[in-house]
Amino acid sequence: EQLLPSRFINQVEDSGLILELGYWIAEEACNFQSRLFNDFKHDLFVAINLSGKQFEDQLLIPSLADIMDKAGARREQIKFEITESLLIDNPELATQSLHQLKETGARLAIDDFGTGYSSFSYLHRFPFDTLKIDRVFVSAMSRSEKSNRIVRSLVNLSHDLGMDVVAEGIETEREGELMRNFKAEMGQGFYFSRPISETEFVKLLRQPKIELAG
Repeated sequence: EQLLPSRFINQVEDSGLILELGYWIAEEACNFQSRLFNDFKHDLFVAINLSGKQFEDQLLIPSLADIMDKAGARREQIKFEITESLLIDNPELATQSLHQLKETGARLAIDDFGTGYSSFSYLHRFPFDTLKIDRVFVSAMSRSEKSNRIVRSLVNLSHDLGMDVVAEGIETEREGELMRNFKAEMGQGFYFSRPISETEFVKLLRQPKIELAG
């Protein structure tokens, strides 16, 4: 049985174990990326979510750098994801931490973009490599021409600013087609796959029909 984060993350935060869990997840993800490169000799990247508690930790940057080095992970293929709400809560701390994190050689993504109140100010203030368009906009594309135009504009703006795009929450073929037409580089959602284990993922990559985009 799969245990979704929404079912336990609040309890972990209340227990005070969220910091330890966050670093354990980063360690597992970096080890996974290292194994992927060794097995496939291809620069597949792995995304890691960072929590607000981790951002408050003064040892965040050296801890993550140490984790990447011990795992033998390729730093440029590690992408740290930060939710827009975290930037709103403490923009000064986020500014310092994100620039320091960028200096480690890792990539940065802004997650759930479009759900906050001052989204566009973040695009020039923080050194993001990737913009993840929130599923709220993606799911509305097939029902609303206005949502269509918003998503298309976000993709174009991201590209103009040198960022690639991930469309979140793709659940239908139509949504996938629209994002391809808009030239979004990546998509995620149940249309492609439900969450799977590492073993299942590696089996998927070994299938002849799977192409690893360069």
